[in-house]
Amino acid sequence: MRLQTFLNRNLSFTELRIFELKIDSSLSNYQILLRGALSSNDEIGSSSILKFSNCLIFKFSNHRILKLSTSFLFQSQNLSSTMIWKHEVSLEGLQNMSMNTMVSYLDIEFTEIGNDFIIAKMPISEKTVQPMRILHGGASVVLAETLGSVASTLLIEDLTEQQPVGLEINANHIRSVPEGLYVTGKVNPIHIGRTTHIWNIEIRNPEDKIVCISRLTMAIR
Repeated sequence: MRLQTFLNRNLSFTELRIFELKIDSSLSNYQILLRGALSSNDEIGSSSILKFSNCLIFKFSNHRILKLSTSFLFQSQNLSSTMIWKHEVSLEGLQNMSMNTMVSYLDIEFTEIGNDFIIAKMPISEKTVQPMRILHGGASVVLAETLGSVASTLLIEDLTEQQPVGLEINANHIRSVPEGLYVTGKVNPIHIGRTTHIWNIEIRNPEDKIVCISRLTMAIR
């Protein structure tokens, strides 16, 4: 079935909105995720992926309606099976890579590596507090840039040819965390291009409440 016929049968057309752009490592091509709302008679499901004959991949989710006029053949594919990292790495490997750096000094610990995310934990101690004995905003930025930098490193195929360096970072500090607790940061891609990577990092407290939201741009040179 051609895509246009399928969309005519299953989707209402209004507007197209790009949600995320990243490289699909298995296809060496772009993966484009779109916010879209599916009609009531849809049989794909909100987590489905459509793989088109030109290797463009679209994801449909709730709250947006898709408008598309192309007519490529497609097949279903599950997003959870798509690993974006170019290198196989373990949690132990990430910790070893960070020895004798600010990462190890602040006791940042990598705790999970997902298909397109990395999670790390940082204790709120005398190393990471400000005089009022709450988490220093700069420590949150260190955690955020650490996660984004590591993520970009894992996306570079040949590290002897290219290296990631921080280009710009911003952070919104939403709530405080007292000394003695910890925060957890999770990095996800917003854009993965040839010369820049943009990452979203959310830092949360033990109650899973947002402490800081950061956006990091990495230059690939």
